[in-house]
Amino acid sequence: MSVQDQLQAMGVLPAPANISMLLHMAFFADNMRHYDEAYANYAAVLEQNPNHLFALTRLLTIDGVQGRLDAAEIHHKQLIKSLETADLKSVHWMQLGAIAYQSVIRALPRDIYVSVMREIDRQLIALTGGPKFKHENKARKHRLRVGYLSSCLRDHPIGHVTADLFASHNRERVEVVVFYSPEGPDTAITDRARTDAEKFVELSGHPTDIAATIAAHEVDVLIYLDNIMSLALLPVLTMRPAPVQISWLGVAGNCDLSCIDYFIADETVVPRGEEDLYFAPVLRLPGTYHCAFTHAVGTIMSRAEAGLPDSGFVFCAFNNPEKIDRTVFQSWMRILSRVDGSVLWLSRTHSRAIQRHLGAVAQDCGISPNRLIIADRIEDKADHLARHKLAGLFLDTMIHNASTMALDALWVGLPVLTIRGARFSACIATSLLQEIGMNRLICDSLQEFEDKAVYLATHEADLEEIRGKLNQNKETTPLFNTQAFCEKLEDCLLQVPFRRVD
Repeated sequence: MSVQDQLQAMGVLPAPANISMLLHMAFFADNMRHYDEAYANYAAVLEQNPNHLFALTRLLTIDGVQGRLDAAEIHHKQLIKSLETADLKSVHWMQLGAIAYQSVIRALPRDIYVSVMREIDRQLIALTGGPKFKHENKARKHRLRVGYLSSCLRDHPIGHVTADLFASHNRERVEVVVFYSPEGPDTAITDRARTDAEKFVELSGHPTDIAATIAAHEVDVLIYLDNIMSLALLPVLTMRPAPVQISWLGVAGNCDLSCIDYFIADETVVPRGEEDLYFAPVLRLPGTYHCAFTHAVGTIMSRAEAGLPDSGFVFCAFNNPEKIDRTVFQSWMRILSRVDGSVLWLSRTHSRAIQRHLGAVAQDCGISPNRLIIADRIEDKADHLARHKLAGLFLDTMIHNASTMALDALWVGLPVLTIRGARFSACIATSLLQEIGMNRLICDSLQEFEDKAVYLATHEADLEEIRGKLNQNKETTPLFNTQAFCEKLEDCLLQVPFRRVD
């Protein structure tokens, strides 16, 4: 698909000629991951139209990829200001979907978020005509037939955390049908899903055809795994190919559309009394809502092989860099200033500019940029997990916690330090740590977070005791027991109202 076709599909064009040209150049560079060039052209669009929602949203994304912390704050405020006066009915639902995805990391005011989601819903119903399939409430003479729908069952966080899931269901209770709509190349994770599902259905074609394919399998419950992380399947869900449609995983929170009947959470990420913040009723799992996967761990490498200095305490923050904001980064710098010789080990995105931008912020905080070590991507998951063993403590982000990355760290025995937040995305790590019995690593304030990080980095015996407890608990607590998790999930699904009953 050409750049123009992609832009038109998202409702970005037509626009004045000069803006259209800039958008073409920006989007082409964006797709090629030439982020500096893309950034300059999106910024030029804003010079002519400060309220251009598509340019603002893409700039926010690149801000995260490149570690432009100040720019992210500016563009987030401008996005909110622009949305306050925008005619949302004139904004394509895919653009609004990208805005909704950004709001998971940097929250929008509640009234704006609701308006965005309601408009996405309205446009999707207008586009598809709404529900197209009749689901009779007839007696069910088979096991509960559960469908999982995703476009991410590959080398992707969704693919990684669900790798054990499909094979772990009790086949006497549940029939597992996996519907896969690929948006990237197949990997070993895709092959595993093909093997582990009782039925693996690869989807392609027009959304109407995809919806008809799903409906033909007559699942009792369809669990949508991608949320608004992927937009292509939303028209399919709007046509309601299943009698009960549930949102789970994807990004933090519910996929707040009228085609979603329930979403899966737990007592920590959605406390009692906060149900009204979501459009659909919550199905609460006991313990944590998040599943995990016990991937093989490779052979530990040397510090030199990992690009780390020969000595000094290593704080690790392998979070998605989009989740880093100025508040938490400055907190990390204060921690470094209190632990002599320590370094902060960060994930590289698709742009090496992150070293330059975060290094500048570190310099402003009085910390040498050389104390930021940017880890290159390692394709082999086992080797990636192994290098975690070189770190002493994983430092979490606050506006959106680590989830898959936190699970990776905990599985290899690397303690994760987090702060209990005030919304779903800021409570994920708390939920995981509670499930693995590591409440000592949950902080209630930024000051406690910093003090505890410094204490553990300078008291090796106490840190070693925590590591020992973590390594013991990961074998005995429920977090990494996928079969036990599936049993809880099945119990929950079997009690869903207005499903087909015996």
